[in-house]
Parts: sequence; structure tokens; C-alpha cells
Amino acid sequence: MPSRRPVAARGVSRCLVAAMGLVAAAQTCSAATLSGRVVQNHEAGPPVPAVEVSARGVEPAISGDDGRFVLSFPDDPAGRDIRVQVKTPPGWVVVNDVQLDRPVPTDGTDPASLVLILSPEAERERWTGELLDRKGKQVIEQVYRARLAELERRGAATPPERDRLVRERTEAQVQLDDWSWHAAAHPDEQGAGAQRDAWRLFLDGRAEAALQRLSAERGPPVPGWPLRGLLHSLLFDPAGAGQAYEQAVGEAPASPAAWYAYAFFHKGQEHAEQARRGFEQALPLARQAADERTVARTLDGLADLGRGEQRRGEARAHYEEALTLYRTLAQRRQADLYRPYVSHVLTSLGIMSDDENRFDEARRRFEESLAIDRDLASRDAVYRRHVAASLGNLASVSREQDRHDEARRLYEESLAIRRELAREDPAVYLRDVASTLNSLAGLSRVENRHSEARRLYEDALDIRRTLALANPEAHLRALAITLNNLGLLSKEERRHDEARKYYEEALAIRRRLAATNPDAHLTGVATMLSNLSSLNRDEDRDAEARAQLEEALDIRRALAAKDPDIHLPDLASTLGRLALLNRDDGRDDEARRQYEEVVGIYRGLVATQPEVYLPDLALALSTFGALNTDEKRYPEARLQLEEALDIRRGLARRNAAVHLPDLATTLTNLGVLSRAELRYKVARGYLEEALEIRRGLASANPGVYLEDYAASLNHLGVLNAFDSRIDEARRHFEESLAIYRALAAKAPALFERRTAVVAENLQILMGR
Repeated sequence: MPSRRPVAARGVSRCLVAAMGLVAAAQTCSAATLSGRVVQNHEAGPPVPAVEVSARGVEPAISGDDGRFVLSFPDDPAGRDIRVQVKTPPGWVVVNDVQLDRPVPTDGTDPASLVLILSPEAERERWTGELLDRKGKQVIEQVYRARLAELERRGAATPPERDRLVRERTEAQVQLDDWSWHAAAHPDEQGAGAQRDAWRLFLDGRAEAALQRLSAERGPPVPGWPLRGLLHSLLFDPAGAGQAYEQAVGEAPASPAAWYAYAFFHKGQEHAEQARRGFEQALPLARQAADERTVARTLDGLADLGRGEQRRGEARAHYEEALTLYRTLAQRRQADLYRPYVSHVLTSLGIMSDDENRFDEARRRFEESLAIDRDLASRDAVYRRHVAASLGNLASVSREQDRHDEARRLYEESLAIRRELAREDPAVYLRDVASTLNSLAGLSRVENRHSEARRLYEDALDIRRTLALANPEAHLRALAITLNNLGLLSKEERRHDEARKYYEEALAIRRRLAATNPDAHLTGVATMLSNLSSLNRDEDRDAEARAQLEEALDIRRALAAKDPDIHLPDLASTLGRLALLNRDDGRDDEARRQYEEVVGIYRGLVATQPEVYLPDLALALSTFGALNTDEKRYPEARLQLEEALDIRRGLARRNAAVHLPDLATTLTNLGVLSRAELRYKVARGYLEEALEIRRGLASANPGVYLEDYAASLNHLGVLNAFDSRIDEARRHFEESLAIYRALAAKAPALFERRTAVVAENLQILMGR
């Protein structure tokens, strides 16, 4: 969620705005006195002179040039409740009006600080939110330091305990962040009696006393209960907060504020079912009350849930409506108060578009979000973390669009910001440094800058190992991701022993995590099993590969049975891998059943999300078509391969860098089919187009595509041999053989068999 801390406004005229900080004065006589200072907009604002401050039955005081004043209470007993009165200029209000109600200071006691703030009425929401946010953070920091000191006193301040405290602090800040701006927009929720007392105690920095005051009160829970739930969160008591919100919605079922607070709390606790229930109850109530801000925040929350549950159409509609409302609020009210929300929703929509391969749309969203975050950060450093995140998002889509120089520049700027933040607060930001290193390494990997990629991955690995030692629960998953990435890199470099070591460690971590939380981590187990199976297939260890794929398939089926929206795509991917293995092992009947299931799954997914799943459908059709070619079911094969070709041509027109390799594969499959049908001229067209594509790819990135180019040369050699074009066939075989021999010299286990096949083809040709 975006930070809701407002950006500091420019100064305003000292004669127009005032606030007063009241402190009990040292006693110069027997009368109780209250001294204070009038300042502008916030506690640290500039002093404002000539503001009249009074209370019933006492002589008014006028603030001096330094903003200070003193009220004297000669006839009032200490402890009697009073209301301080401030004569505000027209159009101005007291931001923290609730603190004007207080007891007369006790004679001879130590001074007690009190800060009251004036601001233009049009900016009241902004400055109230800033005040509530700052006061809440002071409470959080006090609780955090007290808990840490207690751990240290008991000798229990272990790294996991410290990290747990950091998590609790972060969770409390998330709850505060949302609540403070909701409360600022709804000043009526301060109520009266115990509720108003609790607000004053909270602003006085006495959160526990405020909670006790609310807990002692009997009666309607709203508006006091939202504050009660927040106070429990600030005191690192999520169980108490949950009980407070549950009671609130039980006793005030018609309150959109209560339902929204309930939902937001449960969303933060990752209780998706309760969160959805709360948001769905809050939305019609907020619409009925014409509360645009709560409507927007509720839509935003529902969209987040929908995106996480793969309910993309629903999520997009909610985000779009929320974005429209946030833009309207930013134009109509205080722009800096609502622009962070605009940025947040733009980012969410950009991520959805990126996931759906709608890269131009994603870019527009990310660029606007980044512009907002840069502007906010130029006036308030708290937004630096949002700038770093937006840079990373834009870098990701730049990489997808093959704009690698731009992606690198954006990643490096993001990394620089996150390193700076990590120096200030490593417990919070080191994980972000590791994440950016991981992303930058991925870019270097696709650019075939393998040494650089390895160095970056290893830097990320060092950070994540350190974090995982301190708090395994929080960081082991990220550690497994980096280990997997290093495994993929090592496999591409034919360093199979290293790849196996990384994969096996990552698998062991995933199994360990899945043992205690299978719903969250079994999918990671299946991913690692699939990657290991691919490595084993390259090394002709087909029995191990089969066992791993079958275990992965069992996991995917079980997960898809529980939640098909999330897990069906992974099930289809694993089925496709197993079908390919079965085809290569001559188990064609099994392969056919699996391909039929895969194509059926992807057709269903394409019907609702074509941008996401068309590439997968094309892959399934292309591989199924190759199987039908092997089985001489040529008409069926042609239908499948031509459909795959149409899809892949369309995809390559939109993003050649991503889809040209797949287009070449389907062209090759169609060439092989046409050759089998003795349609040599048609076959030549397909195979020559595939060869030209692969020649260009191999020229740009030989480490990845040279072997595919060699395969295309061999296919054309075979066609020419059948077509009695002996000289051309020989040239193609010889070039292919030279490439395979060079590759086999570096990785014999991978390329000796392919080298032997081409050498045999050449020998047969020359022995004709």
C-alpha cells in the first residue's frame, strides 16, 4: 500500500495560520497556568503572533512574536475540565480540536506537553492525517523499543526475535497508514465522552490509557471501536484488534467504516475470506452514504484480493473505478493527499497489464506512477521507496519489450536508492536490495552477460542467506528463488553439477517450507521438481526425470482441484512436460492423452485471458502437432500446427524479441510435416524461414540459439537429401556438424548424441 504521509506544503502567511503548543508552565504563583505556542500547520511549523487564546472565566492571552502565550487559572481547582478557545481567522480551523478539551494543570506538577494546530479549512484533512500518522508512529516506535529492551534484558534478543519485532512494527505501520487518513476524512468519528477522551489521550501519546478509556466504556461501538482496533495494532496486539473489529461489525452492521476497518485489518493478516466479506459489506453501505473515499478504498481492497485470486476481470474493473474516484478526489480536494493512491492503483493496473503481456499499456501506467512518485519524493523523502519500486516495475516492462539499455538504467537507479535506504534501515530494506540485484541479474542473463549475472545473483544470495539465518520463516522462500535462478544460469552455461547443487538446495528449502505450510509452498516444490527433471532429461537420466515430473503433476492436480483459477496453468505446463517425455520415450498413447488435456485447459484459459495464455496454447498445439506427425496422423497435425503458426506470427508481430524463437520452432515442425507428406517445396519454405530466424538469433546470442541454428541446418540437409539436392545437403550437414562438434567439446553429455546423428546423416549422404 502507498504511504499516506502528505508532502509538506509551502509556507503561508504568519497572520493567517496558527497553531499552539501548550505546555504546563513553571509556577510563579499559586494559580495554575497553561502556556503554549501558536504555530503553522504542524507541530514544527513557524510561530504565528497575534492569535487570541482563552478559556471560560480567565483573561485571554495573545500570542507573541514567537507564538507563545500563557493562560492563568487563579480560581479554578486543578484537574477541573476546561475547553481552551482559539480565535481563528476566517476560513481556518483547529486541526487537533479534540485536544482543546483538557483538565486544568495541577499546581506544582511537571509540565505536560500539548500541541494544537491551526490550518486552512480546505487543508484540514491533509494536516489531520499527517498529525495522526506522526503520533501513531511515535507510539509504534515506543512500543518497539520497549519490547526490544525487554528482550535484551532477558537475553532473548536473538535474530529471529528481532526480525519478528520488525515485522510486527511494519504490520502496525500498515494499519496506521490506512486508518490515519480514513480518520482524517471522517472527523465525526471522534464522537463524544469516552471516545473523545480516547482521541485526546492518543494524541497526548498515551495509547494504553486511550485503550483503557475505550474498554471501560459500554455502549455503541462506533465510532470508538475503529480507534480501539487501531490502538491494539499500535500496541502489537493483532488478536485484540481482531476482536475489536469483530465486535464493531457485530454491533454496528450498517456502518461502512466498521466493515472497511474490519476488512483492511484481515487483508493485512492475509485472511482473504474475512477481508472479502468485509469489503463486500462495506461497498454498498459506502455508496449509499456517498462516501467516495471509502468507496475508492474498498474497491481498491477488493481489486487486490481479486488479483491475488486470479479474478482478473473483476480486479481490473474495481481498479479502474477506484482510479477514477481517486483522480476526482485529487482534483477536487487536496492533490497530495490522494496522488499516492492514484500511483498505487496505476501500479496495480500496470502489473496486471504486464502479466497479461499488454506491455504498452503497462508502460503507460508505470510511467505515470513513476512521475507521481518522483514529484512526491522531491518534497518528502519518505516516497523514495515508492520511486525505487516504480523504477523496478518500469524496468521489468522495458526488459519485456527488449529495451535492455533502458531497463538496466532503471534497475541501477532503483538499486542505488534501495542501497541508500538499506544503510538507514537494513532490517526493512536489505530484502529490497536483494530483490533488485536478482532482477538486474536476470536482465544480464538474457543479454548473455553471464559473468555479470552470476556476480549479481551471488550478491543477492549472500544477502538472502544472511536474512534467512536471522529469520528463516520470512526469508527462506526468497533464498530458494535465488538458488533456482543460479541453477537456471548454470544449466544454460552447461555447468550441470553446479545447477544440480543449486536446484537440490532450493528443492530442500521448498520441501521444508511446505511441511508446515503446504498451501503456500507446495507449488514451489512442484516448480523445483520440474526444473530438476529438465536437467535430468538433458543428461539422459529419464527415469529420474519421470519420477520428478510425476510427483510435480500429483502436486499440481491436488492444488488445481482446490483452486483451479490459480493452479490450472501450472498443471497444464507440467502435463506438457510429461507428455514431451512420454513422446520421446515412445509412450505415445500417454503423451496423446496428456496433450489433449493440456490443449483443453489452455483453450479454456484463452477464452477469458487470451493475452496471457495464447503463447501457452500455441506451444501445446505445436508439440501435439509434432506427436501427430510422428504417428503419421498428418491432417490432424497440420490443423494443429497451422493454428499454432497463426498464433505465433501474431505474437511475433507484437513482440519479436520474445516470440521469434517459438515461431521458428513451429515453422520447423511444419517443415518436418510437409517433408513427411512429400511436399518438398512447401517444406522448404517453412524450413528456410526458420533457418533465417535462427541465424539472426544465433548471431545476436550464440550462447542460447546456436544449437537451434545447427538443428535447422540439419533439417534442411535432410530435406535436400530427400530432394536429391546433394551439394546443398552436404553444405548444411557440414555446417551443422561443425557447430555441434564445437558445442560437444564444451558439453559432451549434451551434444555428443546430436553430433553423432548429423555425422551419420552426412556419412549416409556421401555413401549414396
